[in-house]
Amino acid sequence: MATIYPMISTISFQDVCYSGRLDHLCFEVEQGSQTLLVTSRADDNTALYQMMAGLVQPLSGMISMFGQHLSEMDAAGLQYMRQTVAIVPAGGGLISNLKLWENITLPIVYEKGTLSGECTEEAYDYLRKLNYSGNIMALPAHLSLNEKRMAAFIRGALKRASLMIYSDCFDMSSDTNRSNFISVIKEYHQADTTRTALFISTSEKIAADISPDRVIHLHRSASNNLGS
Repeated sequence: MATIYPMISTISFQDVCYSGRLDHLCFEVEQGSQTLLVTSRADDNTALYQMMAGLVQPLSGMISMFGQHLSEMDAAGLQYMRQTVAIVPAGGGLISNLKLWENITLPIVYEKGTLSGECTEEAYDYLRKLNYSGNIMALPAHLSLNEKRMAAFIRGALKRASLMIYSDCFDMSSDTNRSNFISVIKEYHQADTTRTALFISTSEKIAADISPDRVIHLHRSASNNLGS
């Protein structure tokens, strides 16, 4: 008889409560999966990915990332965990006084001290795939919302993030832009089956575009938080 190995959880929420808005959340996101969390409000999305990154603490409950409880991690452990996670927030999350190219390459330069020719070419390749034709030295104030989100994705892709969190970032200016962005995202995750994609949105309609493996509804009652 073949041995059946349990699936590894990238994220696990066990009876998590936060700020009176998110109550008794219980769900798991499996490694290598593409999962959609459907929430009630955009503010909840921000709270969720901030909790996953260990930036804010829940009122109660247990959050595990890559099999480790966040509450038991020291500063070094949290920093190491964050290096494996990338977030593409609705607003792009770029540093306002850094140019586009600097925003994209910041994690690599910070970690390694320099940017290799291979990494440089990969960054340019992503810019081409995402149809960016503007100035790579433009400040975020001169970028469209789509371009800011694109930059956040490339930043995560260059550092080979094991977990990419996409928060309400697919309300693109055109169907073509959205389709192309999703196509590049899919390509990134398919290149390594251990990479996990977590989509957080206030609308389930995006499921038609991203075709997730699983949809979890967090705005329903606690008994339904395990998803459907």
